[in-house]
Amino acid sequence: KDSPAPDAPGVRYFGPGVHRPGKIEVQSNGSVYLAAGAVVYGSIHARGASNIRIAGRGILDVSPFQRGEGGGAVRLTDCSQVTIEGIVMRDPDVWCCSLFGCRDVTVADVKLVGLWRYNADGIDVCNSQDVEVRDCFVRAFDDALVIKGLKFGANSFDDRPVRNVRFRRCVVWCDWGRAMEIGAETCAPEIADVVFEDCDIVRTTHIAMDIQHGDRAAVRDIRFENIRVEIDQDNPRPRMQRTPEEQYQGALEDRYCPTLLEIVIRRNNYSQDDQRGTVRDVVFKDIEVTGPHVAPSSFRGFDAEHDVAGVTIANLRFNGRTAGNAQEGQLQIG
Repeated sequence: KDSPAPDAPGVRYFGPGVHRPGKIEVQSNGSVYLAAGAVVYGSIHARGASNIRIAGRGILDVSPFQRGEGGGAVRLTDCSQVTIEGIVMRDPDVWCCSLFGCRDVTVADVKLVGLWRYNADGIDVCNSQDVEVRDCFVRAFDDALVIKGLKFGANSFDDRPVRNVRFRRCVVWCDWGRAMEIGAETCAPEIADVVFEDCDIVRTTHIAMDIQHGDRAAVRDIRFENIRVEIDQDNPRPRMQRTPEEQYQGALEDRYCPTLLEIVIRRNNYSQDDQRGTVRDVVFKDIEVTGPHVAPSSFRGFDAEHDVAGVTIANLRFNGRTAGNAQEGQLQIG
């Protein structure tokens, strides 16, 4: 309904057909439109821009870039008043759609497919505020819907908190990593008021929902609500490829089952802060799990000062049966 004219001012318009623009830089008050039938081999970047739009029904394909060269399909840094809507993103070289230090962003009705290269996260919201991600399909080969706090040098945004982020009505297929995650990098003053709601996790490998807290942030007021999780009879165990030629050999007879819920505070391989943080007031409500296995869960803090407190589990169901206590929910509390 809101498609621009091909010659509209400030619009980079790609009509039906194949295009090879490489990296596309978007400036303030600019937009990129991929019409239905357009296949655009490239990536979209913006830094310090405001009032920008990336939209359409076409395909943004990052496959020509070697690992680390493309910066993913869409990478926005220190941007505000942003809309990303409707497009298909595929085959990123690294994280697919990422926000760094951004404000007032809406990501709606995008489809992430063909993320087969390792570390191809889906949608990463890093040190950003007032973000809504809704009605998206994300099949990722690493964490799918992610909140992070990053510290990466002099131009880092780790002084900015993560606040007011909503993931709504998304369908997630995670071939590696976590389906819905806060972490593992949590370099920020705080990560607060984050909601995952009314979403379907149709496959996950490591963990369905977790807070993997490796840095200093005060993590608080987090909600996972009305989440439906499917666990298959046979689940491939996560494994790193040792050589480019190595083929995955599944051992389905071991009945591997991914973890359902995890909260953990610990130093990890990605930690940048010297101190650990805390986790407060987390709600898991109306979580429906279907499948032949009861997926385990685990909560554990770092020490008496850097702990996990105020966690509520309300209406956790396995194949329609409510778990009435930690034992029935296969929950380990450290």
